Amino acid sequence: MSESRHVRVAVAAALLLMFAIHAKVAWADPPADHSVTIEQTDAGFKFCSRGRLVLFYQSKPITQHNHTRAGFVHPLFGLDGETLTEAFPKDHRHHQGVFWAWHQLWVGDRKIGDPWVTKDHLVVVKKAEIVDQGPAFATLDVQADWTSTAFDDSGKSKAIVAEQTRIRVHREVGDVQYVDFTIQLTPLVDDVRIGGSEDVKGYSGFTVRVKPPEDMVIQTESGILEQDAVQTTSRWAGVSGSFADEKTSGVAILSHPSSAQFPSQWVLRHYGMQNVAYPGREPISLSAEQPVVIRHRLVLHRGTTQEAHIADHQRVFESAP
Repeated sequence: MSESRHVRVAVAAALLLMFAIHAKVAWADPPADHSVTIEQTDAGFKFCSRGRLVLFYQSKPITQHNHTRAGFVHPLFGLDGETLTEAFPKDHRHHQGVFWAWHQLWVGDRKIGDPWVTKDHLVVVKKAEIVDQGPAFATLDVQADWTSTAFDDSGKSKAIVAEQTRIRVHREVGDVQYVDFTIQLTPLVDDVRIGGSEDVKGYSGFTVRVKPPEDMVIQTESGILEQDAVQTTSRWAGVSGSFADEKTSGVAILSHPSSAQFPSQWVLRHYGMQNVAYPGREPISLSAEQPVVIRHRLVLHRGTTQEAHIADHQRVFESAP
């Protein structure tokens, strides 16, 4: 058997083990010694796997450089403790780790601020519940409102959109760990639309602002990118490089077929922004009867994107209910 075949068999075995563990514990009460845990703090929630910090969910508003945001993930750590994301970077102060926001938010013909750059907009986390913790995964459910003082001329804050987000951190298996995001958006007032930047790039939506290593490599289904990509189509995108101690590691973003857009359109930047550009420059209406659902999986891994066999993990994610 070739070396490549051995690696693929090992990946398949690890994934089967992960699914077997999840199936076994899904309906059982978690033991006292949780492997994957969530701890609430004054500012948010710490996710740990066997004592190693994986990520922090910022539920309370934080302000830096005249930008205020809440309801995002930062920092996000790799399997060896390296920091993969950055917040409030010099080139784009409104970028914060793993976040989801849109340039266009409309109610009728009135534009309601600019959530992407935090103008006249704030996510208010109303409730965050630790749903489960255990040997296989830990889950946090969040209920939040998108609020704005630009709804009318009164200057009072108004809730425009209800956001329901589920964040699930899985236990690492070998050199891979999964972090799942499911985001549901429901309008709280009539005639709400969201959209990306109004230029050809159309960026907005689910975004990972990577802390870019000097040797950063971006890869999609089409291969390694030599230049930035605008509105490229792929089911996944991955970034790898020497995030710490000259060891190569990375993070990949997978898309699920149940998402509002599949396969995804991407804006991928070597300065660090990896954006699933949904819906693009043309805004779409939000429906109370059929809320918009966005579903992505982050794959934290050692080695390059190719060495981590991200395409195989994408196929596994597509088969998940």
